[in-house]
Amino acid sequence: MKDETMKHYHAITAAIIVASGLGVTAAHAEEFVGPRVEATIGWNQLQFDLRNPQTSENETNSELGWGFAAGYDVPIGSNLIAGVEAGISFSDDEYSFEDGSVTRSYDGSRDIALMGRLGTRIGNNALGYLAAGYSNYRTDEFVENGGILTSETVNLDGLRLGAGLEVALTPSTYLKSEYRHTIYEDDISRNEILTGIGFRF
Repeated sequence: MKDETMKHYHAITAAIIVASGLGVTAAHAEEFVGPRVEATIGWNQLQFDLRNPQTSENETNSELGWGFAAGYDVPIGSNLIAGVEAGISFSDDEYSFEDGSVTRSYDGSRDIALMGRLGTRIGNNALGYLAAGYSNYRTDEFVENGGILTSETVNLDGLRLGAGLEVALTPSTYLKSEYRHTIYEDDISRNEILTGIGFRF
């Protein structure tokens, strides 16, 4: 599954790189301000920290992730851009692992985030930025212990950090690539490498 996921991601990334090259001459001195909406897709990895006095192992699960976001950006001075963003993302998070004598399984449903970001213009048609904010991951957790199976829907709060690059194709469209790292409760974290397309109004 991991090989197939990465194959799809590399194909998508290659297409966006080609499109970015075509768009360099089409967009000049874009402002990167105002309302925007976007869709993203890419590599998504959950990591479960199982370290304890008996083991130093981590378990990971890599899948394809996708999502949508809406945001608003304003200029600060001549080169800086500040913005806020609200987003929702999904992935095929279904994973089980042994935690001592307990078997834990996760079946994720969605992740929502509220982010702030600060960026700077790079050349005439690009924006590099850093982002930070709050994330909430909802998942169904199944625990089997001594032949007894229990389940519950849990919401895990987290801190999300990110860095990305936007390339303007036209005054109203852009392509983006972004890395995100999220630290949740219960020793769970997430890494994402995403590409996407966005529209400004």
